[in-house]
Amino acid sequence: MRQRQILEQQYQKEAQRRHEREECQLMYANDLNVPEENELSKQHQKHEQFLRMQAEIRELEQHDSSIVTPDTTSTMKEKRAIQERQRLLELENERRERRELEKMRREDFYYVERILQAKAKAKEEEEKREKSRKLQKNPLEEQQKKIARMRLLDEEKRIAERETNGMRLEDLLGRQRRFCEMEKVKEQVQNEWREMKTMRTEEHECRSRWMLWDRALVQQQQEELKQQRAEARRLRRQQQREENEMKAAWVESWDHDGNKYYYNSISGVSQWEAPF
Repeated sequence: MRQRQILEQQYQKEAQRRHEREECQLMYANDLNVPEENELSKQHQKHEQFLRMQAEIRELEQHDSSIVTPDTTSTMKEKRAIQERQRLLELENERRERRELEKMRREDFYYVERILQAKAKAKEEEEKREKSRKLQKNPLEEQQKKIARMRLLDEEKRIAERETNGMRLEDLLGRQRRFCEMEKVKEQVQNEWREMKTMRTEEHECRSRWMLWDRALVQQQQEELKQQRAEARRLRRQQQREENEMKAAWVESWDHDGNKYYYNSISGVSQWEAPF
């Protein structure tokens, strides 16, 4: 089946090329701007002219080699002149050939462009006629196809809207889920912050109480130390006063024999030695 299609395509292309070639030949024959002379005849004439000039040159060379005259210098000059004319003629022929080839190329482009335009116009007209024939032939079928296309487009539109709504719903659910997660995280952070603040407040209060307790303890110790120092001073003063009183209570006395002794009026102690 595939080979058959390829062969049919090749046959159609070959038929199309044959048709284009026939159109080119027909337009070439009908075109007024085409020169009357044929290109092959021109090339044949140029070749014959070139051959004649070569024959003349060979005859001159043979004549110069067979006959040696005093006019050899003039013969050589004529030979050079013929060669120069031949060279100029060849150059002129080459330029003419290039001009003719350029002209033919432009004419070919012109014909090809005209053929392509005519084919495009004919194809467009054929499509229009085919479309109008189809519309005139099967209006009910075209209407049914149009309705089917519209139904298909509506179905595709509904499917696209359904998918879009589903994606929007999924996006909304995802946003709500992320919002709930963010709220949970926010509440957790707030709870941690409150707990940290409570702990810091309790720590501050404990530190404040301990500082007050330390201050009160230091004050109490200072007061106790002051009291101890005051009590010690009082005891020292009392002891010194008692000592002074004891010292002041010693008096000298004499017994019946006239011996001196010392008597303490407070304690009632008596002794022979001096207390101080």
